[in-house]
Amino acid sequence: MILYLDASALVKRYVAEPGSAQVLTKIADARAVGTVAISRAEVAAALAKAVRFGLLTSEVAQSAHQAFRQDWPDFVRLPVTEPLLERAATLVWDLGLRGYDAVQLAAGLSWQEALEAPVSFATFDRHLWAASGRAGLIPFPNDLPALLDSWKRGEEPTALPPPAPLQTPQHRRRVEPGGAAGGEVTGEEGHRGEDAGHGQEGERIGGADAEEEAGEETGEGE
Repeated sequence: MILYLDASALVKRYVAEPGSAQVLTKIADARAVGTVAISRAEVAAALAKAVRFGLLTSEVAQSAHQAFRQDWPDFVRLPVTEPLLERAATLVWDLGLRGYDAVQLAAGLSWQEALEAPVSFATFDRHLWAASGRAGLIPFPNDLPALLDSWKRGEEPTALPPPAPLQTPQHRRRVEPGGAAGGEVTGEEGHRGEDAGHGQEGERIGGADAEEEAGEETGEGE
């Protein structure tokens, strides 16, 4: 199974909150795990925003960010390109997405086409999750709307222990079929550059519907 993680899903690898267990299990089962390059900034922005909103202490957020930085070279990193941005602009119109959500979706679709194999698209944004299925990816979690409706605010999120390595470099660089290499990948792939993860008040760092917060920032993005 090939797994694409948007930033809202990536955060759940490093912060214990609803959805973290599902993400960790899915990553463990995957033979390749990828994301778009700008997710590197998105994850940092999500953790910093959690500190501003009092959801994480600075120490916990820094610990989670350090674990993410150590993992970063082992993800398949899909670059932002002009063709990717053109595709994202089309998805904005076709699926009613916000700009950066469309770039994340364009990256997942382009990777699937390059590999000529199904890609599971992990996100905890309700609108992007639905759009990924309509576009031809495999949405994960299987029933995100039900999960979002069932989760209640409980314990404060905390940094997870250092997660298991993603994959060996030898495994990661042989993403069959289609000959696409791991690490930096060329082609039509890209990102969603707004703050990912926690959106409106009462929701979690690594999962938010695409609703505007009153005041400063929008859910999943500034």
